[in-house]
Amino acid sequence: MILVWFKFLICVLLIFIFGSRLTRYGDKIARRTRLSHGLIGITFLAISTSLPEVATGLSAASKIVGMPNLCVGDIVGSIVVNLMIIALIDYRQGKGALLAKASQSHILSGVGGIVIMFLAATFIALRMYIPERSFSLAGMGIESFLIAILYFIIIWFLLKRGLIETPAPKTEREGLNIIWAKFLGSSIVIIVVGSWLARIGQSLATNTNMTETFVGTLFLAFATSLPEIAVAFSALKIGAHDMAIGNILGSNIFNIFIIPICDAAYRRGPLLAGVNPSHIFTLILGIIMTAIAVAGIVYRSKRSFFKVGLDTLAIFLCGITGFIILYRLP
Repeated sequence: MILVWFKFLICVLLIFIFGSRLTRYGDKIARRTRLSHGLIGITFLAISTSLPEVATGLSAASKIVGMPNLCVGDIVGSIVVNLMIIALIDYRQGKGALLAKASQSHILSGVGGIVIMFLAATFIALRMYIPERSFSLAGMGIESFLIAILYFIIIWFLLKRGLIETPAPKTEREGLNIIWAKFLGSSIVIIVVGSWLARIGQSLATNTNMTETFVGTLFLAFATSLPEIAVAFSALKIGAHDMAIGNILGSNIFNIFIIPICDAAYRRGPLLAGVNPSHIFTLILGIIMTAIAVAGIVYRSKRSFFKVGLDTLAIFLCGITGFIILYRLP
């Protein structure tokens, strides 16, 4: 088991290094090519940030690993971990309640995340009561197509309202071809490491008393959320706390969109038909934590405790409590 944990730590380190680079190169490409404008561009940027979740989820759902709970656990667990990052940012900036200073443009992003998380939780619940392979198309659940459609509707709506910031062109010394080469190189590393991480998660679930769901929701989710942590703290260094919050809320919307992507790789029927109902709890937890964040932005309470706003402290405590409860669930 020591060797398994050692491999996990290596994966964590590689994802942190190359995931952070991937996000940086993706941003540079978007600035140079104006790719950041439109649905395709925004999805490209989201994939750049969330490629560890995509790679790990696809590997976990594939025939090689075939552990849907590991896959969905990573996806929904990343949402909870991402929201807990807000509390870490708040503590690090140490200048009063963070959400009290956040732009109200994040409210609709938060609401969009709540809607798409609620839809995913509803479909998991419905799949408990209908035949496994019913309501499917090309081996994928109908719900995956509905989630994908809703994702693009939400992003289109946010774009139309001007609530998604598009990076301005920026002079770069490096040539575009070199940046693309570095982006693709980092992508290959992340895909390989993501596949390796899924197998390590399989070993952890098999050789410990932890469930497949818990391993995915906590350990894999933490590992694959490291690029978001790096991006958030990089934004904080330049005083762009709104960029950090927007990246987290945007990543959470995209994380649910990963479900249809992984459903295409899962060949044993609809992906959500093969998962544990405990993922509903994690999604509800994500909804509650997002609702607290939205409430903090709306009401702008400046009350804090140990340099952390009471709203972000509540978000962090919800996450910790949720993981403890999840560990005890079958």
